Amino acid sequence: MEVVVLKTFITGMLVILFLAGCSDAESTINMENEEAATVLLNEQIEGLEKEIDEQSKTLAETEKELKELKQVNSDEEFIMIPKETASRWRDNLDVQLWEMVTDFSMSYENGFERGETNWREWDGEIGEPFMTINENWETPGQLLSNWINYHDLSYWNGMDLFEVNMRIDYDSENEEAIGYVLTYGYKDDSIAGDIKKVMMKLEDNSWYIEDVFIRNQCHRNVSEDGELCV
Repeated sequence: MEVVVLKTFITGMLVILFLAGCSDAESTINMENEEAATVLLNEQIEGLEKEIDEQSKTLAETEKELKELKQVNSDEEFIMIPKETASRWRDNLDVQLWEMVTDFSMSYENGFERGETNWREWDGEIGEPFMTINENWETPGQLLSNWINYHDLSYWNGMDLFEVNMRIDYDSENEEAIGYVLTYGYKDDSIAGDIKKVMMKLEDNSWYIEDVFIRNQCHRNVSEDGELCV
């Protein structure tokens, strides 16, 4: 009987020791897992911090480049015109904008006296639909724009010339208007551009063209009589 009790006691003790050992082992494993997880998490944090630093440096460089590009564009994209020059343009509708903002210093250094020719009669045909009263032309703008298209004056715009522009000085009291067709940027070593002055009249609520004049802007010099670019 005592032997059985002793065996039972010993067996119980072994079970307790075994369970205690398992518990310690499990605790050790859990601790090791936590430490490993902490190490891994720290490594990930360090990696993210490093990546953030690199992204910040890249962002700072990009912002610097954008600032430089913005500065360059602000210098090159916009044309600044002095107030006194701008008022001259508004009061004189036949002034070429590009004549006012282009640097022609090299032309002057080479002895050229840039300028423009005198007004002269345009040697082209006005065109029958525009010379007499025509009910189609209810406004001077409508008349002038159709006249430009009729003569294909903007046909080479962007190819053999840089700009074709239209302005109108309307006088409602006298029922007349002056249209200016400004062409600039010819691929020519003599003529830089020209201006056609179109004299328009209103009669019986319809507009027609009375006469057309022209003058040229010259790349180099103007002839002594003021008639030609040389």
